[in-house]
Amino acid sequence: MLDIDIYELIEKKIISETRDGIIANKLSSKALDGLIRKRKASIWFEEYEDVYKALSRACELLYKLNNLEKNFTLDLLSFIGHYVNHDFKIDQLYRQFNYHKEKSNSYSLLDSLSCEIENKYNLFLVELNNKWQIPLDQLQEWKFPEDKMQRNFFKYTINDSSPKYAVLISDALRYEVAEELARRLDSTKFKIENDYMISTLPSWTQFGMAALLPTDDIRVDDKNIEKVEKELLVLKNKKSTKGLSNRTKILMDYFSTKNKQATALRFEDKDKDKDKVKGIKSKTNTEIRELIKENDLVLIYHDRIDATGDNTKTEQGIFKACEDTITEIQDLLKKLFNNNVHHVIITSDHGFIYQNKVDEFLSENIDSKTILKRDRRFLVGKNLDESSGFKKFTSKALGFSCEYDFLFPKSINRLRLQGSGAHFVHGGTSLQEVIIPNLKISLLNTGRVEKESVEAQVIRGSKSVISSNQFIVKLYQDKAVSEKVSSIKIKLGLYSATDELISDTKILNLDSSSDNALDREFKVELLLSAKADDFNKQDVYLVIKKYHEKSHEFRDESDEMKRQHRYELRKSFTSDFDF
Repeated sequence: MLDIDIYELIEKKIISETRDGIIANKLSSKALDGLIRKRKASIWFEEYEDVYKALSRACELLYKLNNLEKNFTLDLLSFIGHYVNHDFKIDQLYRQFNYHKEKSNSYSLLDSLSCEIENKYNLFLVELNNKWQIPLDQLQEWKFPEDKMQRNFFKYTINDSSPKYAVLISDALRYEVAEELARRLDSTKFKIENDYMISTLPSWTQFGMAALLPTDDIRVDDKNIEKVEKELLVLKNKKSTKGLSNRTKILMDYFSTKNKQATALRFEDKDKDKDKVKGIKSKTNTEIRELIKENDLVLIYHDRIDATGDNTKTEQGIFKACEDTITEIQDLLKKLFNNNVHHVIITSDHGFIYQNKVDEFLSENIDSKTILKRDRRFLVGKNLDESSGFKKFTSKALGFSCEYDFLFPKSINRLRLQGSGAHFVHGGTSLQEVIIPNLKISLLNTGRVEKESVEAQVIRGSKSVISSNQFIVKLYQDKAVSEKVSSIKIKLGLYSATDELISDTKILNLDSSSDNALDREFKVELLLSAKADDFNKQDVYLVIKKYHEKSHEFRDESDEMKRQHRYELRKSFTSDFDF
């Protein structure tokens, strides 16, 4: 059945059986990769490509979830180390599966698999963060190694002696999303250091953005907090950190003491007082070069993930928002490095938890008269009592210069809050919320290194005659895809000597990274059209066209290559299956 692609029903049957095999834990990732390679030659593959990608992520995810180490106890730093080296991958695969599932629009094919993943992923979140909570409950101060604390970002990450920094703060860019971004970058062109920091608590935008600004003092506005219960005002050196203009002033004041210049701007345009304030995305190369020339540091605020997740109407689009963020940052990096930036640092104010199915709510009540700010994942107030469902920190324990108490629901529990989304949350102490990226990217000085591409080679049999309406082509990908070798996309078809198409066409991605030569063999079936009868007993040609990214088109190979793929068409009769 794997070699048949005439009917869509067969494609769905293969997908259904593959899905069931994954759920039953009877299909390995290696076997699934082989199956997907075979289906790439199918006429239906392009339509179901995201289904196959979802199946691939699901297979790897369930394997990891089914083989988790259950009985272990770690201290706080060991927990963090284990997450950034291992457990982050589970959050990443969960996100990738859901992204491709939603993009495929084939919910009925993937529903049972999605339910299996949701149940096991939720259990993973609860068990992991329950274990993390054990050493967390013993913690008296929110304190970690100095260079890993978000509040010390400028002190340890920004090197005053280095020229032309750009810092990108992407709201809610959690560690696993940045890790995928780092892997997508070309390591032959960039030096990439993928590190992490621990966010300030609460892991919430106003606190995280304040912590990422220079100087130490952070406090909650003592004078106005009772008047702004819905929006805490967080101060840095007694100055408001709310909004771009306030953050820019703090940044400029700090750099002026060092006889340097700095500025901040948004990634996208912003309407303000009937005027459009230009973001870096829409600036020309000339404008960016001028911006870099005038400043030693440019701070860029990007907001795709948090803006999507914090809105109850759009929070379920969070998986696409993460993918869009990766793409937008990649495009921005090209723009920056092409315009005299030497170093780019990417970080975030906080991470997030996202679950399609939410069961973890706290039912405990706290005296509302003493609460000044209530969120799904934290409370701020005065004289708050600690209870079994909450972890309490004082302002001093969190490093703030004010007198408030902070309560955080333990593990991944949420507070019930009317009118607020419950799927996408942050503000709490879970690993997914507090571990944030500190991604450092520099342009290598080794000159431009062009990646070579794999090539498609036709495996010829002893016969060069086509005698029926079905023509099987065997192809070989000459090299494994790697950091220095890129994949290619090709389109195949049979043509007459006068360049008339006489068969259907097939598109194939040559993207295998396997070192095993057999894994890099592909079989493609071409069906001849009725037009082929006009060229019976003549030479015909297998034409392989390579896709070019810049022009977004498939281009013909050379005449010399065409002649190498010459066949004689010798049909003895006309089939009823011509199209």
